[in-house]
This record gives sequence, C-alpha cells and structure tokens, in this order.
Amino acid sequence: MSLEDQYKQKNSLYPDQEIESADDDSWQVSYLDIITIILGFLIILLSVSSLNDIETFSVSDLFKSSENETEFITTPIEQIKERLEALLAQEIEAGQLEIFRELNDVKIKLRSDDIYRSGSAEIQPSSKEMLNRVLAAFRLIEYDDFEIDVEGHTDNVPITTASYPSNWELSTARASNVVKYFNQMGIDEERLKASGYASSRPVIEFDDQGNPIAASRSKNRRVVLRLYYSTPEQLIAENSDSKNSESPSSDTQQNSPEEEGSEISNTTDEANTETEETAPLTENTVEDKADNKKEELAEATPSPVIKSEDISKQPRANNQLSVVDAEACSFSVEAGNYESFANSIRAANQAETATGTDFEIVYNNFLFSVRSTPQNSIRQAITLQKSAQSSISSSESASVINQCYSQPYQYPENLKYIIQLGFFSSEQNAANFRDNLNSEYNIDAKLENLSVQAHTVYAGPFVNRSAAQQRISEFREIELLNNAFIKYDQGTVSDYSYDYQILAGSYPSKTKAFQISQSLQNQYNIRSEVKTKADGYSYVITENQNDMDRALIVIDQLTGSNLDIDPVIFLTEKN
Repeated sequence: MSLEDQYKQKNSLYPDQEIESADDDSWQVSYLDIITIILGFLIILLSVSSLNDIETFSVSDLFKSSENETEFITTPIEQIKERLEALLAQEIEAGQLEIFRELNDVKIKLRSDDIYRSGSAEIQPSSKEMLNRVLAAFRLIEYDDFEIDVEGHTDNVPITTASYPSNWELSTARASNVVKYFNQMGIDEERLKASGYASSRPVIEFDDQGNPIAASRSKNRRVVLRLYYSTPEQLIAENSDSKNSESPSSDTQQNSPEEEGSEISNTTDEANTETEETAPLTENTVEDKADNKKEELAEATPSPVIKSEDISKQPRANNQLSVVDAEACSFSVEAGNYESFANSIRAANQAETATGTDFEIVYNNFLFSVRSTPQNSIRQAITLQKSAQSSISSSESASVINQCYSQPYQYPENLKYIIQLGFFSSEQNAANFRDNLNSEYNIDAKLENLSVQAHTVYAGPFVNRSAAQQRISEFREIELLNNAFIKYDQGTVSDYSYDYQILAGSYPSKTKAFQISQSLQNQYNIRSEVKTKADGYSYVITENQNDMDRALIVIDQLTGSNLDIDPVIFLTEKN
C-alpha cells in the first residue's frame, strides 16, 4: 500500500497532505557559499602580498603608527642572548654568571655569595666590577632597550635580624640595592624593577636515589637579571629625539667602610712647584698604586673593544692628586652623564638654551657625556657650570672637566650622527628605497647591510647635533620618512676615563685656602691640596674619590657644611 493510500484511510496517523517532491539542486547553495568564501580569502591574500618594491618593511607602515616601531619588531630575544654570551664569555667560563632563555625572557643568573656577605644586602665593592661589565655588555649589543627585573632569591635557612625579619625582606633588599646601583650607573629608573622571592623558587638538584643534594642550597642564593620587553610604546619613545622623559636618576647609596677608606698619595707634580703649593697632609708617604694596565672584555664576535677602565669608570688606580695647571689644559663643563642616547640629546639642547654655549656629546661605550666647548680658564668653567646646573634634572650634577693633553688629537672626539631612513629584510628593497630617495628627493642616502636579513638606509654622518636635528626636520616633512630617527656613528666612540675629585672652592687669599684645606681634614677627614693659578686665585682640590658615587656622597656632606666652600665635582680626564 502506498503512502498516498494510507493518508486516505480514516484511521491513518499521517495527515492528509500532498507529499513534496525532493529538490535535486539543493546542494548547490552550500557549494556556492563555500566557493564565495574561498574566493574572498584568495583576494585578501593577493592584496596583502602585492607589496611595492620600495615599501619599507615596517609594522608602523601597516598600522599607520606615527612612531618608529621597526626597532621593536627587529629585536629577537635569541639574538640578545647570543650577543650577551659572546660579550660575557669570560665571566661565563669563570662561573661568575649563567645566561639562559626562558620563553620570551633572557635571564642572567649571578651567585649571591659573590655579591653579598651572608645575611647582608650591601653590595660588596669587589663585585661592582662584574656588575659594571654586565652593564657595559648591555650597552654594546644592538638592541639595548629592554627592561630589567632584578630578582632576589635566598636559601631556606631562616633569618631573623633587626634589619631583615625574614628572607622575604632580605631578598627584596638585595634586589633593590642592585636596582639602585644600576640606576646610579645610568640606567633609566622606568626600565628597572626589583622583585624578592625569598626561598619560594628553589633550585634543587637530586642524587641518583632521588634525594635532594644539600650542596644545591648554595645555588638558591642567587640574583637573576630578567631582560624582557613589555609594551612597544617605551621602546618607541626611546628612539625619538623629541621624547619628554625624566633623565636617569642618580640617587646615591651609602658605600661600605671599605670603599670610604681610600688612600691618597702625598705626591705633587714637580713641574708645577713654581705656581702651586700643596697643603700639608696627615701622612708623608703613602704607597702609589699606579697601575695603567687595561684588561679587554672577552668577545666571541667582532665588536668595539671593551676595557675594564671604560666599563667601571674607575680612575687608573692612580690616587695622587692630579695636576690641573699646564699649558695644554682646558676646562669643559659636563651637563650630566646619561645611559640613554635620547636623554643626552635632550640634555644638550636644554644646556645650550640655558647657557647660550654650544654643548656636544662624547661617548666611551659606557655613558654619554654632555659637555660644553672648552673654556680657557677654570673660573670661566665654574661660572658656566652654575648656569648648566640650573638646566638639568636635580638627579644629575653638572661638573667641571679638567682636560690636560699634550696633543690636541688626544681629546675625546665629539659624536657624529646618522639618520636612519628605513629598515628592510630584503637587500633589494633597501637598494630600491635608497635609489628612490636619491632620484625623487635628492637625498644622499646610503645602504648598510647589518646581516643577511637586516639592511638599513641612512643619511650622514653629520658632524654635530644641530646639523643632524635640522636635517631630520626636513626629512620628516616627506611622508615616506615620517619614521626617520637620529643615531650616533659608532666610529666616533672615544676611549677615556676620569679621576673624581671635588673642587671645594677658590680664594683670592692663599692663607684662606690653606685654612679651608686644613678644616676639611679636621672635620671630614678629607685630604686636599691648594693650587695657586695664573689668575691669582688659590683652589682647594680634594683627593681622588674613586668613583662618581663617592664623589656625590662627599658633595652632599660638604654642601651642608658651615665652611666657606662652594663644592663642585672636578673630573680629571685621561685616555
């Protein structure tokens, strides 16, 4: 019986309706939908892949950003790790540190026992050389704009002292002191972070039976530097010369007694005995620790040679009072030292505006020094230093630089500048971009191949900062060059270091100068000498202060003094 006959039955369960015939073409609808989707996808792929031959390979072009994000997308974390391993090969081989990668972070692990005494968070003076070499390596790698999280870790042995009730306080204090030291050495405070983990993240080793090895406890006492990137905005701002950021903080930290007990030689330069007189010191003879040997930082890949003096900014172990009066001497004013190239440009612009004197930048692979054109006399330099101090951040200190060189070519060379116009992964695209700038805009653009997949197009070099800034203003009027930015020419990096002293004051009376010198010895245990210059004034200059940290501490002590002094940091430059 057919379905139709069943419908006609009175007691049928089916409704009395016509049966719809099957649609043999219903599959075409779904088929056409799929074809349409695939076609749209292929059109999108085709439009994205049709890049112009001269188009800059940059995320900023794709997202229409007004800032240069190219530097951010070309900073592979693995390349940073490999470069640090090459620069710090000597320390790694000696077991002083380990470098490894964890996801998108690079970590540098140091042993706490090498940095702190047991139960203490005070950085030992002997460990600062190692920290300085790590800092110098940071500045030598191409991508140095990462952030740094300093992690403090302890073992599980309980500690209970007035300063550190538990390991949590101890680990946090240790991390904080490393952060403070990095900040004092010029790293911007916004790039730094301190984290204390106590013994909550142990490093445990097991024997063949699966039992923890007791000796692994020492590995838990460690400091880890975690290098990472957070948001690209901070990196973009760093590359922009118009960035309006705070300059690096230079908050001082009280040094340990070992640092404060520095020795000084009672030796003066015999060549200046006719014009200089030295105030009596408490000791007649002290061992002269002169040692001019330089040690190169081990490097596995070609790069500028790092030397231990450049890295630590320590004087050349010569503690005698420096000679400040010679025919070849001149005096410059330093308007601060900066770890950031962008901050040094900003500081130079501000110092020029405040003083009306030209300021340029020199760099020794450690810090960027913003300094004035040389002055003929020390008194002119002191007057200029007062004006420059008002233009810079309170965390920085304007100093007088004593430059005594027998030959003019020995003076540190001012930086020259280049303007990066584009960055490409394809050498052919880079060449096309360069040729287009030359023909269409009459720009003398050049091509540099950094690696197989890294090619830059740039203009320059420019002999001074003003010329570079004027030229980049012209470039940015061209839509194609909105993301151009200024870099320094690495071929103009100089090799120089300082002795750190304090110029306590200048006096028309030689007797007054000797009285001040004696008062410094009696009240502050600071030895000094009196130098009478050709201008008729007598200058009181202290012993070598070993480094900038110590010099700043002495400045703070003397600033609140009841003595008739006007202390200024006095840097004796040498190469």
